[in-house]
Amino acid sequence: MTKGRLLVAAVAAFTLGVLVTLLVRSPGDRATSTGEGPASGPSSASAHSSTSPTTAASGENPVRAENAAGSGSRIETTASSYFGRPFETIQIGGRYLGVHSPRRLHVELRQRQGWTQFPLPTVTEPSGRFRAYVELGLGVYRLRLVDRDQHRASRVVTVLVF
Repeated sequence: MTKGRLLVAAVAAFTLGVLVTLLVRSPGDRATSTGEGPASGPSSASAHSSTSPTTAASGENPVRAENAAGSGSRIETTASSYFGRPFETIQIGGRYLGVHSPRRLHVELRQRQGWTQFPLPTVTEPSGRFRAYVELGLGVYRLRLVDRDQHRASRVVTVLVF
């Protein structure tokens, strides 16, 4: 086997291993394990993230994931996992159920010190539909979408950049 084919096989095996690990973990494990520090930090569209954690990490302005049925409005993403290449724009779509006017949502990245907010918000359509965009370096990341005004957050999604 040539060196090029061997490298492609190794990368494919590694990627498959990461995917299997992500799928086998329990939901609690997924929410607490992180990509711990992207190589170049998160970016959204053309701006870079703030480097300090949001107040959700300090407990001053807590948000809650809407996992319970019948709890009113909730933020849902179209998938629980997203994939992309380094610094490629990755679209995270979804819907804010139970709202009937535009709302501002922020993408947050889970890091060791807590949740770090991307600088540019995503605005929902009046129907609640939204599209958030992220650009990340190589790694596995945990993200969520947050409505700071209503103290609501989506479930944590995994973004694998390889």
